[in-house]
Amino acid sequence: MTELIETEKTYVHELYSIIQGYKKEMTNPEMKHLVPHSLYGKADILFGNMEALYQFHNDVFLQDLQNCRSTPELVGTCFVQRKETFHKLYSAYCMNKPKSEALRLQCASDNAFFKECQRKLNHKLPLDAYLLKPVQRITKYQLLLKDLLKYSEGSGEQYELQEAVNTMLDVLKHVNDSMHQVSITGFHGSLADYGKLLLQGMFNVWMEKKKKERMRELRFKPSQRYIFLYEHLVLFTKKYGRDDNPSYAFKNALKTSQIGLTENFKGSRGDKRKFELWLHGRTQVFIIQAPSTECKDLWVKNIKQVLLQQFELLKDESKRQHYEKYEQLNGVKPQSPSSRVRHTISGMSWESRRVSDNNNHSRSECQRASRVLGRRATFPALRSYGANGELSDHEDGWSTDDLSQSEDEDDDGDIFVNTEVNTEVGGSYVALGDYEAVDVGEASLVEGQPVQVLRVGCAGWWYVRCLGGGGREGWVPAAYLGPSGRVHHTARSSPSVSSQDSGTGGLHHAISRISMASNLSSTSLDGGM
Repeated sequence: MTELIETEKTYVHELYSIIQGYKKEMTNPEMKHLVPHSLYGKADILFGNMEALYQFHNDVFLQDLQNCRSTPELVGTCFVQRKETFHKLYSAYCMNKPKSEALRLQCASDNAFFKECQRKLNHKLPLDAYLLKPVQRITKYQLLLKDLLKYSEGSGEQYELQEAVNTMLDVLKHVNDSMHQVSITGFHGSLADYGKLLLQGMFNVWMEKKKKERMRELRFKPSQRYIFLYEHLVLFTKKYGRDDNPSYAFKNALKTSQIGLTENFKGSRGDKRKFELWLHGRTQVFIIQAPSTECKDLWVKNIKQVLLQQFELLKDESKRQHYEKYEQLNGVKPQSPSSRVRHTISGMSWESRRVSDNNNHSRSECQRASRVLGRRATFPALRSYGANGELSDHEDGWSTDDLSQSEDEDDDGDIFVNTEVNTEVGGSYVALGDYEAVDVGEASLVEGQPVQVLRVGCAGWWYVRCLGGGGREGWVPAAYLGPSGRVHHTARSSPSVSSQDSGTGGLHHAISRISMASNLSSTSLDGGM
């Protein structure tokens, strides 16, 4: 415990000396003539957020540790409680480090300004050694905690210390991930907008695209892709350079709110290391081969968690829309679909969209025991975009058709949510408001029009026959329908979740009952990557 506190004091003093002895001296009139021209106005690049690090460690964290001097059993909580601050501060510092190093080299380590600052501080080491101190310190914490853990065997402190070790290891992983992100080139946008980086790694990737005439564009050779999995984005890159200094060229990106997952393959394609990510209607399929089954299982587990989180967002939005619809139908004319309201969820502008396909009605039906959310748990369709903003067509290979699960095969391994819909197939309903069909396979509705439900689809879409007017058939949002004889239907099946099946049995069992008759009006995602 003493070593932890004393080394913390030394670290705080070193940060202070660099800020005062180098950064502040850059604006000292007496030293101005020594400052290299290439360094003018660039103190924030050279030193990054070192001042924020100093303030945190001097004003907060050192005080936390000193308060635990007489109660070392509490030291673990100091690290756990400050986890997010460590994440934020050290990720920012490390992400800036390559720019800082490039600027320092441009100025040359032996320039007169750096030498004079070093002399005045009486430092034995040059500036670049001190700029490494934050990186070294964040690495050192977990080693010090492990020593404390070793000497606390048999005491009540072990659980808290082990939690602290795990916390700092997680911080290290997060910081390391942040360093990799700095090396990604060609991606137009801020990766910070897509949430936390969850996983990264090298994979073999095949890709297939379905053309309008339902032909598939194929090639045999897989591409080696380094993939980054964020909370809201799957980023495909090509890795260059050495492992100790890699760079990553952007190749493709998929928003996680738009993808489906096929976990397992059958028959001749049954490589246990493979899984699929695909877009609505399987217009694009990415077949991903992990280096091991353990790696594949880890990625599938994390992707399931991401899809479940996306579903929760969609469910909450559906509930909100349902209540808005109910209020509109109690005296306010429903808004025309042509002027649909755009919603913002997780930083993405989008409208809820049906994801059924009328080319094969049976594929849009749910299985007996479970139903796939939006056809195999996809969300609104997003085309994948390349660096130029166009749909990516890369030079590297596509998959053969036999490597991809066809839409007519069974859905084993797909992410799904069990669904119960209190709807009588063949029953008569009435349109609660006007609905304008905007996609192939949909049917338009006029307020008061009677319809017959022929089948219950997924994500709040029913396939109906319009009674009168030619008896046309098509998919309509269930939220626009109510039982015959009732103008307003207040008991529309609202989204609900039961967590009784959640746990280690797999996230696709985590939702045991979902009832979604949401007013999912058809739209397209706004914009591209």
